[in-house]
Amino acid sequence: MMEYNKKIIENINIVLKKNKMSQKDLSQKLALGTSAISTKFGRIKSGGTMTIESLVKIARALEVEPWELLK
Repeated sequence: MMEYNKKIIENINIVLKKNKMSQKDLSQKLALGTSAISTKFGRIKSGGTMTIESLVKIARALEVEPWELLK
């Protein structure tokens, strides 16, 4: 499970770079504080979970389909 979580974060970071966005930009689109995004990503990397709702919100903010973050 932890490897899958890391892959999701890796894919998010790939899309961020592709779109020339930072985690701060993403946090603004999601109406969250920058530290909240960093904390959430850190927890996920450490084996925490991400809800489908969160995945969909992040995908929409990045203007990609949710499945693109899962591949």
